[in-house]
Amino acid sequence: MKKILYLGLVLGLSLLSGCSDQDEDPIIGTWQLTSRVGEGPLSECQQQSTRQFGSDNRYIDTFFEDAGENCNRVRARAGTWDSGEGSFYILISDDGALFVFDVRFNGNTFTLEELDQAGNTLVIETYTKL
Repeated sequence: MKKILYLGLVLGLSLLSGCSDQDEDPIIGTWQLTSRVGEGPLSECQQQSTRQFGSDNRYIDTFFEDAGENCNRVRARAGTWDSGEGSFYILISDDGALFVFDVRFNGNTFTLEELDQAGNTLVIETYTKL
């Protein structure tokens, strides 16, 4: 039942996204990772991680992790994004992976809660606009 609700949410957000005005969307810009729930303080290296959301509905995620004394880019992903009703965003990577986020804005920061197909929380991260 949860999978049907999740699929309905994704479909509904996709249909509603055509009604939104992307030029006014607060997510547009470059955002730097500042915290991740359950992991303690982020290192300076991890804080180089960013999410970029363009007004052309394209996004680029770049994540960094410590590797000994080095700071390595461990993942870069690009794709398209769209906003739906309320606080939900859908990202579809260029390789076809689907991500659903519940995003809450507070001034120049936002908190992102990534949800799985059953609607359960996978990760909660906070970003600050650069």
